[in-house]
This record gives sequence, structure tokens and C-alpha cells, in this order.
Amino acid sequence: MWRTWSIKLLKEKAKIIVEKGAFLLGVTDETGTLRGHTKSTARVGSPVNVNELPQVFIQVPDKTKKGSYVVIDGPCIVGRNPSLFPGDIRMVQAVNVPALHHLRDVIVFSQLGDRDVPSMCSGGDLDGDDFFCIWDKALTPTEWNVEPMRYTAAKPKELERPVEIQDVMKFFVRFMKNDALPTIAHAHLALSDYLDLGVKDPKCESRSAD
Repeated sequence: MWRTWSIKLLKEKAKIIVEKGAFLLGVTDETGTLRGHTKSTARVGSPVNVNELPQVFIQVPDKTKKGSYVVIDGPCIVGRNPSLFPGDIRMVQAVNVPALHHLRDVIVFSQLGDRDVPSMCSGGDLDGDDFFCIWDKALTPTEWNVEPMRYTAAKPKELERPVEIQDVMKFFVRFMKNDALPTIAHAHLALSDYLDLGVKDPKCESRSAD
């Protein structure tokens, strides 16, 4: 069973290993130490001053020394899968904060600033979302921090009575029918690869906004 599952993964979803990267659970900085996002310093374009970027804390296993951990320091790429809009990929500054050394294998986001970084990454939050983090300079983009989308959640349906099990069942069935994110993500990827302007083509951006 394991062999069949491994072959299926290779055939359908081969993974490219990024040595200077990690896939981490997002958590909040309860110490209030990390610098948050500030629109006045979030300039779009070529690399800006790293010391103006929002800060994160990342501590991952040291691949050169078994049983020890290393704290990442410097500019990093942060995002979530799938990322359909250029602004879904954010540049942040990983810093070493002694007060956060007890946190390992997670990415710690600031609770300060005018907007939280997770919400900029494809509308993410910290209720169990995973984020990819890359600190490989060879993979650092030439353009940093495109204006992020506003991922405003739809207003929840309100009932004038207590919620019943039938309501839960209907919601689950409706969710299963309308869950088209994988289809949209694959179609968006194929279209952006085909077009000369990639994800910045109006056809891709309109589909991202929709």
C-alpha cells in the first residue's frame, strides 16, 4: 500500500526539494516583539531596505548537525498554496529573537502593523494554515511585495433559530459541490505559463480577483 501510494505521488504530485526552505505552521508572536507590516514602508518594485520589511521568526532543524536547530536570519519568501495573485507572495525579514527560541518548526508572524502578513498570502490566517518559507537567495524575486488582494470573507448566513444537524449536513454537501479550488489553481497555472506576461496578464488577474 505504501509503495503504491508513493508511486501515485510521484506520478501526480512530484515535489521539488528546496534545501534552504521549509513548510511550516503559522503562529502569532505573543511577545509583541516582531515588527509588523506598515503600508508607508511597503514599497512595490525592486528590492527595498530589508530592515523595513515585516519580521518573522523561524527556527528549523540544522541539516549539518543532527539534533540541533538553527534560527534563520535575513530576507525570506513567504506564501501559501495555491498562490494565484502576484501579491500573494510576500517578502519578510527573518530575525533572531531570544524570547521566541522555545518555538520550533513554525513560522511566527507579528501581531502588529496595519495588516497581518498571513491574510496577504492567499487570504490565510493562523487557525492551522501552513506556509512555505524560502531563504535561498537564488530564488529571491526581483520584484518585492506587489499590492496584496483584499480577501474579505462572505457574511455568514444567520438563522432565526438554533442550528440543527440538518443545517450542518446541508452546509457540508454545499461545500463539497462548490469546492473548485484545485481546478481553479491548475487552470490558473496552465494559463499563466502559456501567456507571455504570466500572472500579470489581465486574463490571470481577472480570474484571480473572481
